[in-house]
Order: sequence, then C-alpha cells, then structure tokens
Amino acid sequence: MGDFFRGWRRKSGIVTLVLACVFFVGWMRCLLHHRYWEDVIRGHREMLGINTPVETSTPDYSVVSVLTLLSAYLLLSKPRNRKPRPTQV
Repeated sequence: MGDFFRGWRRKSGIVTLVLACVFFVGWMRCLLHHRYWEDVIRGHREMLGINTPVETSTPDYSVVSVLTLLSAYLLLSKPRNRKPRPTQV
C-alpha cells in the first residue's frame, strides 16, 4: 500500500480529492440552507399576496467536477519509470 502513494502525483491526487469532498459538502450545505430560506420567503410572499417569482442562484458545481477529474487523473495515471542516473567514477 505504501508503494502506491510514492511520487508527487498520487499524493497531490489525494489532496485534490479531499478538496473536492470539502467543496462538495460546502456546496450541498449552502444549497440546502438556501432552499430553506427560499421556502420561508416564498411563504411570506404568499401570505402578503405578492406573486412575483423569487429569483434564486445555485452554486456552480464546476469546481467540484474539475477537482474530481483532476484527482482521478492523478490517482489513476501510471507512474513514470525513472531512468537510472549514470554513476560517476
């Protein structure tokens, strides 16, 4: 198992995967919190008789998808074989 994580690609792949998970959790939390307040505002608008639609903006998932794809590439790509350095006598 230790041999799998040798090299900078695999280590940075793990770091980007963790970052993607952190961004995904933050995105979902923000989305759920935003929908809750949207429902509260919609309820108040219905009580007051206001019929204008509530404009919402959802967070973009591009950061999560790019980080996930980058981590998949870094983790699944084959490590390069190093050429042995010539020894000087």
